Amino acid sequence: MKTRPLTLVLLGIGLLIPLVSFAQDSDFSEFFPEYEISQESRFKGIVDEVQRRISPISGGMDAHLMVEIGNEIYEVHLAPVKFLKMYKADFQKGDVVEIVGVKTTFQHRDAILAREIKDGKHHFVFRDEKGKPMW
Repeated sequence: MKTRPLTLVLLGIGLLIPLVSFAQDSDFSEFFPEYEISQESRFKGIVDEVQRRISPISGGMDAHLMVEIGNEIYEVHLAPVKFLKMYKADFQKGDVVEIVGVKTTFQHRDAILAREIKDGKHHFVFRDEKGKPMW
């Protein structure tokens, strides 16, 4: 009868080890960079790719642009897809965009947290003048 508690403990440990290992290897545990208004800059580039994927921070579907600025590609973090749909924002590969945002690194990639984007016809605002998200 004493083997049952030992079996349960070993089973529990066997289930926890893979979960702990996954959490340590995952980039989901990485801290999301703050929007520092004092670091804000203007960038001009060309959209290379439009991405929609689950955010490791919010768990919701977020929109990102891969934008070529100079000779480098930056991942531009926009907003949740729902927020872009309210704007009726539809970025396409090849669009020339002007970005107001903060350059940073996130998940080992060069990134820009966008506050505003102009695509020639439209002006989209994702964060207020203090850098707080508007969604």
